[in-house]
Amino acid sequence: MFVFSKGGIIIAHSWVLNYFNEFFGTMILILFGNGLVANSFLKVTTGNPGDTKANGGWVLISFSFSFGVMIPAMLFGSIAINPAVTLATAVAGTFPWVQVAPYLFCQVLGAICGQLLVVAIYWPYFRQTTNPELVFACFFTFDHAHNIWNGFVTEVVGTAVMMFVAIGLMPGFRCRPNFRWDHWHLLL
Repeated sequence: MFVFSKGGIIIAHSWVLNYFNEFFGTMILILFGNGLVANSFLKVTTGNPGDTKANGGWVLISFSFSFGVMIPAMLFGSIAINPAVTLATAVAGTFPWVQVAPYLFCQVLGAICGQLLVVAIYWPYFRQTTNPELVFACFFTFDHAHNIWNGFVTEVVGTAVMMFVAIGLMPGFRCRPNFRWDHWHLLL
C-alpha cells in the first residue's frame, strides 16, 4: 500500500493504481504534445492549411505539452510521467527501486499508446505529407539544423527545468526559514 496525505485526509491505495496513473498520464502527455505537433506540421491539417504561415507553431506546441503535464498532474496527483523523473527520484532515494521497472514499463507503454492514437487520428495527413522531416518531427525532438545533440540537450534542459519547478512546488521545499536543501540532487 502507498499512503499519502491530501488536504489532511490520508489516502491509501495500491501500487497498481499508480501504474494506471503513470500509463494514462504519459498517454495524455504524448497525445496532447505530439498531437499538436502533428496538427502544426503535417500537410493540410487545420493547424497547417498550406498557406505557409506559422499557425501557432512552437507557442501552441509548448502550451500543449504544458497542458499535457498539468492535466494528468491535476487528475492523478503525484505522478512522474517521465522515465527520467522516475530514475532520478530512485537514484536520490525518494522512490523505491523495486517500483522503477513497473513504472518505466507503464510510462513507455502509455507513450506508445499515446503516439499510436496520434497516428490513428492524423493518418490521412501523414499519408499526404511528403517531407520526411515533418513526419519525423511528430515522433521525436527534431530540429532543422540536423544536429542530433541539440535535441538531446533540449530534452535534458527541459527535464531539469521541469524537475526544478516540481521540486519547488512540493510541500516543505519552498524558500522559507526551514527550507530543506536535501533533495537538490534530484535535478542531477
